[in-house]
Amino acid sequence: MKSSLYLLMALLLLINPVFAQQQYVPATIIFPSGDSLAGEIDYRKWDIEPQSVNFRHNGTVTGYPAGKLSGFRIHGNNDTYTALYTKLDITHETIENMTSDKPRVVVEGHFFYRIMLHGPIQLLLHTDKHMRQHFAIRDQDTVMHLIRESRYIDNPESPIYGKLQVLNHFRHQLTLYMGDCKAKTNYDALDYRTEQLSKAIVRYTACKHPGTAIAAPKKDKHLRTMLGIMAGGSFNSFKLTGEHMVARNSIKASVSPTFGLFMDLPLSRRRQQFALLTELVYDNIKFQSDGKLDKVDVNFNYMSLQLLLRYTYPLGQVRPYINGGMGLLLKVGKGTDVYERQGNYAQMDALGGGRQLTMPIVAGVGVRYQRWNAELRVKPSYAIEDFILLNARTNTMQVLVRYILRQ
Repeated sequence: MKSSLYLLMALLLLINPVFAQQQYVPATIIFPSGDSLAGEIDYRKWDIEPQSVNFRHNGTVTGYPAGKLSGFRIHGNNDTYTALYTKLDITHETIENMTSDKPRVVVEGHFFYRIMLHGPIQLLLHTDKHMRQHFAIRDQDTVMHLIRESRYIDNPESPIYGKLQVLNHFRHQLTLYMGDCKAKTNYDALDYRTEQLSKAIVRYTACKHPGTAIAAPKKDKHLRTMLGIMAGGSFNSFKLTGEHMVARNSIKASVSPTFGLFMDLPLSRRRQQFALLTELVYDNIKFQSDGKLDKVDVNFNYMSLQLLLRYTYPLGQVRPYINGGMGLLLKVGKGTDVYERQGNYAQMDALGGGRQLTMPIVAGVGVRYQRWNAELRVKPSYAIEDFILLNARTNTMQVLVRYILRQ
């Protein structure tokens, strides 16, 4: 079961580069001379800032590295990037690389920074290939890079031997830079995050430039947690094997309703839409024998907690998606569990009450249109029996409709 799940997750991740199609959106590029040119940029909502961008103007596509531009702006959401020439410490901060005998990896050149706060004082962010964030503050023509690094202490004589030391140099930098204002900010408690650094800059801007407008990039609606409802039908087929008398009966497939709530959490700014799905679903599993031999009548209710990873194709109004993960089915109530042997009117349990807990693999494909999702989902062969001599397994296929109440 685990190996099948790992394979499914690997396939989901491999889909990302396969479907990395171009998506040109209206944008303006700005040259170092100050001239600008309107056109379209292949916009990826980058998690890692690009080294270059593809710009289309009058049907001609040109690649511009950071050294050839002073910046660019996406019209739709006002996402703005600026190009800076600087040195960056891009050390991949693993234990092996953070020891004292390993030199830091420093690169020099032009890099794109995303403007996280617009105003007379700007907060800039560059995320490198190792997903390390590098913040900077630009005040008119002056740029101050905020430094934070981690080191692993491998000196046995050190009192913090074997521990990770985080050097928050940026706190001292901000204390010196903003010390001429009496803004009530405890710089020693600041985290190296956009939200906290933005708050500190907003306070400082209000002190130095009272009444000046400050703006942050528009929040991407595709990054907001989505809540909704879902409903549909389940087609269940069954296979009973083993030495128990119940297994000699032919079992009819059944159809039952399913419904529930879901919460989808987007995982990335990138237009290759990955999301973590959490669902709380009511499921019903019921079956009967065909009546040729014994009487078997089973009807169980379950509440299912399902965690799935979804990839949604990023283009078009109708967007196909694929997802996969695990479910946790908890039996609710006693239900019906009847076995009556032919010629013997005494009743006994068919499945010994059934398993109280089972964990099926869940996988599905579907399409999304605005707030609506339609999906075909499968839960291959999972056990519902509780007898040593009986192996009762269910295969479930579901047709689901999901509606997003808030996005």
